[in-house]
Amino acid sequence: MSDGLAPAAVAALVQRRTRQLGLAGDFGGHGLRSGFVTKGTRQGIALPALIAMTEHGSVNSIVGYYQTGNVVTHPAARLLEGSSAGDAASG
Repeated sequence: MSDGLAPAAVAALVQRRTRQLGLAGDFGGHGLRSGFVTKGTRQGIALPALIAMTEHGSVNSIVGYYQTGNVVTHPAARLLEGSSAGDAASG
């Protein structure tokens, strides 16, 4: 069984493919991992399922890969829409 690709090999592969697609930017393995975690979280995939795919060692480590983006448009910003102040205070 293989140990997988070395980080430098992943970076080279990603950079080569993004250049072939005409994409500008500094792309690499961490960016792909971060994008996967961020997109999965925003689509409601539970952290344990994401951890199983990314093989992060803990919730703390996977949280570091999450990109919040614009908090005003983030789904969590709308959790209390339609609730009265009393509902929010009661938890």
